[in-house]
Amino acid sequence: MINRESGTPVYLQIAYNIRKKIVDNYYKKDDKIPTEDDLATLYGVSRMTARNAVTHLVDEGYVYRIHGKGAFVLNSKLNRNLNKLNNFYQDIEKLGLSPSAKVIDFIERLPNQKEQNVLSIQRTEKVYDVKRIRYVDKAPLGLQNFIVPKKLVPNLPNIDIETESFYEYLEEVGYPLYKADQKMESIYAPDIAEKIGVSLENNPFFFFERISYTKDNTPVELLYSYFHGENYSFNITLYSDS
Repeated sequence: MINRESGTPVYLQIAYNIRKKIVDNYYKKDDKIPTEDDLATLYGVSRMTARNAVTHLVDEGYVYRIHGKGAFVLNSKLNRNLNKLNNFYQDIEKLGLSPSAKVIDFIERLPNQKEQNVLSIQRTEKVYDVKRIRYVDKAPLGLQNFIVPKKLVPNLPNIDIETESFYEYLEEVGYPLYKADQKMESIYAPDIAEKIGVSLENNPFFFFERISYTKDNTPVELLYSYFHGENYSFNITLYSDS
């Protein structure tokens, strides 16, 4: 239920519980979630706390309100915020779900011309080329392929990147990520669907290409991500120039 001794606000804990039920398809699209009064009774909290929990889910894009009728499920997909440089483990754990990974390729090789350019390395400086299938609650979600200069993380082959966060490891070795340049597109990728074991059907993949930097503008990682469109959505906040 909720832990009042936790440092996490109670309304967020309630929102996490409802969100997990949405992601797990306990509540399906357009299903009505419990009313604020029902949530207040269920969790032993004030109606204001219950309202804040529902508002949080509305802000995240999981539910919508209809005046006089209540709140209904808008989206059962995993929702990630593209305005922040979070890692996969952080985002999925915040949803109250269990992230994991399986390494399917780990290669030490010389960089191609593009990698030399974006990572600011010489053609004789080797890179690690790593491919991992990403899982949420043991279900395949997508594939990520990162390329990183060997000289920055020489001990990477000894790190268990199936259970540990690569970005947290970068922080530990002195290369915390500060910013990234990223582009996104929708692609039809039957080869990726086959690799991760999902049905392509009519759902494309979200494809991302990202270059991540430290605060002193050192390029650390070239990342290619493929996430199945059936189970994934994204939030982006836009601002006007005025």
